[in-house]
Amino acid sequence: MDLALFVEDNFGVHIDDSELNASTFDSLDGLIALIQSACNMPTFSDLLRAHYKTTPDNVSVIVLHGGQPDRPVSYRELIQGASGYVKTYAKNGIQPGDVVLLILQHGIDLLYAYYGAILHGAIPSIMPFLTEKLLPERYRADLAALVSVTQPTAIVTYRDFEAEIRAALKPGEDSVKALIVSDKVEEACLPDF
Repeated sequence: MDLALFVEDNFGVHIDDSELNASTFDSLDGLIALIQSACNMPTFSDLLRAHYKTTPDNVSVIVLHGGQPDRPVSYRELIQGASGYVKTYAKNGIQPGDVVLLILQHGIDLLYAYYGAILHGAIPSIMPFLTEKLLPERYRADLAALVSVTQPTAIVTYRDFEAEIRAALKPGEDSVKALIVSDKVEEACLPDF
């Protein structure tokens, strides 16, 4: 099979035959470098921004809750809600590449916090919130262990759970610089991109 055709079929990247020479085949690294140089793939954030700009009223996600009607969320609503979190992350010193631990009940705030982290360049990590099925002491121990392993810069949670999070943290010893409570997040706003 023609290598250029193989790369185009499997990676969606067109490589001009003139770019292929004997050195391309010297190593797998050479082939990977060629493919990477030909790839100018958009990031997930790029794709979200493009949908916001071109199809803002299209449904991006549907929030499902048992016993409640499905809630469609447009790209406009998603990005504007997430932009409030982007501003909040920036105000709290969260940098691109920082881990943000999300401990929120399933719903629109979790979506906004997650996509806000993505748009900000941070790394969102969702952890389950405490329920009656979990022992509080065990949950706190698991949370403390997770914080020591993942080294999050921030934790986002809801007001009713703030005390549980604070009880699991070790100020000055762990990596958490900000505990963000969802009802204190900036309002939905136009994105800054």
